[in-house]
Amino acid sequence: MAGKSTVLSSVSIADMIQDFSVFDVMERWPESPQVFLKHGMLCVGCAIARFHTLGEACDYQEVSITEFCGNLLEALGPQAFADL
Repeated sequence: MAGKSTVLSSVSIADMIQDFSVFDVMERWPESPQVFLKHGMLCVGCAIARFHTLGEACDYQEVSITEFCGNLLEALGPQAFADL
């Protein structure tokens, strides 16, 4: 049987990265600030970005983490998440 194919979705990405700090998300994927800004999130340049997880930031700012991760997937492409 050939190798298992993994289909990435906004839900699977949210499950994988919801506990990453906001800072880690922006450091790992330098294109991600555009997604934060698209959602009206003021995390870019925030002093506490190192301490809030992505899940906490989405909850606090009333942004669906699934929608956020869908936009992140669109912006970065699936290859950006290949090593998770």
